Amino acid sequence: MKGYKTISTAGIITAIGMAQQMGVIDLVPEHYRGATLAGVGLIMALLRLKTNTSVGRQR
Repeated sequence: MKGYKTISTAGIITAIGMAQQMGVIDLVPEHYRGATLAGVGLIMALLRLKTNTSVGRQR
């Protein structure tokens, strides 16, 4: 199945972001949160561009 790395990465980043929002962890200082969000978006876009089929398709 293709696309599992992108989906897994997105899930992990989402869980970390939710934990930070709830105050469970504090990984990113407040003044860097906008740049971090932009960086994560860029990474996810690059991961998706690297794949050549839709998520879930067999090889």
